[in-house]
Amino acid sequence: MQSGEWITINDRYYRLGAVLSSGAGSYGQVWEAADIAGRAVAVKLINAEAMTQTDPALHGHWRAHLEREIAFLKSLNADQSRHVVALLDHGEVDGQPALVLERLQANLGQWLAHLRRESTPPDLAQILGWAEQILDGLDVVHQAGFVYRDLKFSNLLVGDDGARLKLADFGSLKREDGDNTRSFIGTPATMAPEQVLPVRRGAEGCEYAVDYRADYYALGLLLFALLADQPTTAAQRRLGQLLALHGQEGAGRQQGAQQLGGLDDEER
Repeated sequence: MQSGEWITINDRYYRLGAVLSSGAGSYGQVWEAADIAGRAVAVKLINAEAMTQTDPALHGHWRAHLEREIAFLKSLNADQSRHVVALLDHGEVDGQPALVLERLQANLGQWLAHLRRESTPPDLAQILGWAEQILDGLDVVHQAGFVYRDLKFSNLLVGDDGARLKLADFGSLKREDGDNTRSFIGTPATMAPEQVLPVRRGAEGCEYAVDYRADYYALGLLLFALLADQPTTAAQRRLGQLLALHGQEGAGRQQGAQQLGGLDDEER
């Protein structure tokens, strides 16, 4: 895929623009796009380049993540989509799932950078308003029986000049069924310790006990960054260091790892 290319989804044409997001380990790649009438949309496709670098046995998981995202977004009504990005169309491109989504002005990280350039940082009322909208979006996810698992600034879309927030990117959804998961999914900067530190290790790999509380932990980290004007907490930096030094399976074996989380005296 490349900028300027036309793709067809359900006999409707979309012209691709620039890539909006494409993390190295992301299941999906999001593009700016426009339909034949010129309406701005976002198109999410499988991240084919990243997928080719993984074990072929796992490729079915990549498709399953996007199919789960489609099913979740399809199930929402207009009221439930107030703070969750709306699905406008879906189908397949090159035999893989494709989503057409509403496109907003920016993600929250980009919007905050814009506010800093304008020397107009968000005030407390705006931050609390954003928190309320994020909670509303998370409630939709949780009521549908899922854990979001990847709440971060780049997954929050901004509309109406900062007055409206919507959750986006649901490729990390996990069914909230009480079972542990073997999926190590999330962004280390905003992952709860239980997303990183396994509860057990076995022949088939590590197991993680993750439920909806991980989403509220991530929200707490975002609010800390907004209110304290610091990128993250000391505990979260330590968690990232453990991952960098010892890897996914080794991090939990390090002394003090199980006490990670919370704020230190200075942060309080």
